[in-house]
Amino acid sequence: MRSFSLRWPSVPLVALLTISLSGQLSGCRTERSSEVEVSTTTSSPDPAISAAVRGLDASVGHVESVRVSLRLVVLDYSLTSMPPIGSVLEVFREGRDVGHVQVTGPARQGSGKIGGEIVDGDVQPGDVVRLPGVKSR
Repeated sequence: MRSFSLRWPSVPLVALLTISLSGQLSGCRTERSSEVEVSTTTSSPDPAISAAVRGLDASVGHVESVRVSLRLVVLDYSLTSMPPIGSVLEVFREGRDVGHVQVTGPARQGSGKIGGEIVDGDVQPGDVVRLPGVKSR
């Protein structure tokens, strides 16, 4: 019969294990200041910024595609929040009101795309759509 003897690990190995375990158990904790600096200055929008970037503060989208024969559109709201289904949106081209679309769905999750139906007017890809009363700056 063979006997087994239990040996204690060497001192450097014990030290290494102790250091690594204490580092893992303590985690990386840093003290952070609870003070937050808040800016109180306001700035007016730069007129050189394009309308697409300025539209981020409202529910402004774009007509991605049009199926004239079926009076259907695909609206792109990938940069802003989508309007609720059933909303009637104004359609603008070069700053002029050219028609209206109603949001009917379906919405493609995660893509910012939603279906709509042309209510009236001449709607083309690239037109801007927004809720009535929402002004673009």
